[in-house]
Amino acid sequence: MEDGLDQSTIATIFPGSSDMTPWRANKLLRILHGRRVAGSLEDPEVQTNTASFTDREMHQALAYLRAHVPVDEITNAGLRAEDELRALESAAESEADADDGTARKDPARAAGKPSPWSLYRDPGDKSVYGESIIDKIRARNIARRRAEEKALEEKRRQEAEEEEKAGQQNWGGLSTTQGGGGGGGARQVAMSAKEEAYRAEATSGLEAPPETPRWRLLLPTTVFVAALVPLLWWASGLYRAPPEDGRLAPWVTQGSATVYALLLVNLAVFVAWRRMGAWRFMNKHAIMDMVAPRPYGAVSAIFSHQAASHLAENMFVLWLLGGLLLHGGDASRAEYLAVFVGSGAAGFLASLYKCVLTRHLTYGLGASSAIFGVVCCYFWLHRFEGFKILDLPPDPANGIQGLGIIGLIVGLNLIPLFKQLPGQKDWISHLAGIATGIGDGEGTAEGKQRPLRARGPEEVLGIQIL
Repeated sequence: MEDGLDQSTIATIFPGSSDMTPWRANKLLRILHGRRVAGSLEDPEVQTNTASFTDREMHQALAYLRAHVPVDEITNAGLRAEDELRALESAAESEADADDGTARKDPARAAGKPSPWSLYRDPGDKSVYGESIIDKIRARNIARRRAEEKALEEKRRQEAEEEEKAGQQNWGGLSTTQGGGGGGGARQVAMSAKEEAYRAEATSGLEAPPETPRWRLLLPTTVFVAALVPLLWWASGLYRAPPEDGRLAPWVTQGSATVYALLLVNLAVFVAWRRMGAWRFMNKHAIMDMVAPRPYGAVSAIFSHQAASHLAENMFVLWLLGGLLLHGGDASRAEYLAVFVGSGAAGFLASLYKCVLTRHLTYGLGASSAIFGVVCCYFWLHRFEGFKILDLPPDPANGIQGLGIIGLIVGLNLIPLFKQLPGQKDWISHLAGIATGIGDGEGTAEGKQRPLRARGPEEVLGIQIL
């Protein structure tokens, strides 16, 4: 855990905790592991460090640590208790050495007060052995806990009074963390009752995935995607582009309009994730759920992004390279959308197989595999042509061939097979999207060559034989 766990592993450890970020999860796991080693899991003095985490998250983290990092917690707790007893005895000896009286005289008893280190039982003590050091520790912990509970109750009372004075109006947005006062990190902010209600409604509450045969998880989505990809390709052949004067935005090229429409759809879904009222619908229909997969989720998840960085990364690549297939005239808008949706659906199907077969049940979303599909489809159609980046390499060099660019993209997505990196991507869905895009590119090239072969070489060359 030196480098921290990635998002997919954290989602497995903390199912149902949508606000559990990698930073918070790794912090909780490190704190609890340190307590297990130090034997202070039940020590009330250190509980304030994890006050921002729920009991459910604490139990899930402990279950993961006990399964993967064995530690003898009972022995460590006993050693810690021995250290505390030794420290108390040392303090008692120091007090006795500093006493001006004789070794047998008890100044506290001489003054009429019971000494905490006296060997004699106090007359009011119910125990025949007197008050032990363990009893003193227990009493100290009880007193401290009561003081903390009293302070917490007072704080809650003050907050309730302030909320009542403010008209009980929640001025904040969907904020889960706020900067700590000099702590250098973020701490959990209690969600409002309304937010908690929406969250409870949007989550299933399952503590563990149901025991469902793997073939039942895989078969419906497999049939759906296997039928969808050829159906989209067939339907794209029926499309006829409208005349320029019949378009809604004739001042924008058809290729640019298609790319901009995809950008707007992804942005709209991203905004919908920020609305609490849409959480239940989005969690059900806008993700590819690997625990209880819905076949249409392989399509709807293509347009879904929860993190702003994920959306910005994908939309930048779509804007920069996603339109090459359209702008070059290699595909119509219908063919482009068939490649885009088909590659994305195939990518999520591959991700479903990986997650189900490895029991790594999480969820997936994003347009990465669809974007890789349309980009690699274009470079496959121009696989033997040279491409230059910022006029590099300089003339007379021809630049990098399309096959080389595809190989570079594939190589970057194969890195997770050999090296664990923070923020791992769903590489297998990317590779499936690339393969689908290349297959569609080959189908596009074959479709364009078929009419030429049917016409014959004389008609292609414009030669009429009489």
